Amino acid sequence: MAIPAGMLARRFGYKGGIIAGLTLAAAGAFWFIPATEINTYGAFLAGLFLIATDLLAWRQLLIPTPPCCAHGKRATRINLAQTCNGIGWISGMFLGSMIILSATEEVNVSNEKLYIPYLGIGLP
Repeated sequence: MAIPAGMLARRFGYKGGIIAGLTLAAAGAFWFIPATEINTYGAFLAGLFLIATDLLAWRQLLIPTPPCCAHGKRATRINLAQTCNGIGWISGMFLGSMIILSATEEVNVSNEKLYIPYLGIGLP
């Protein structure tokens, strides 16, 4: 995703590229609402692909931003935020599994409410 992220940065600048990447990631999250109606593996995979590629492009644009824009205490806060990013990735898997996966012995074969965690990704 480095080349498309670079194209976004060239066209919109770093700030505009980050906003465009987050907007496209939100669109991928909202795609799960119609994907539950389509109810095929490809529909869900398309939403996941869109979210993953846009978040990778967003991250690619964000990496060079702190050294050029942050000074002093601001740089320390940005480094702390980047450290906590790993904690979020790990805890997000466990939180997502509690929301999506069934806690009963009955196997959940419906995808009716699968879009709910992705609304949480798309709304902020």
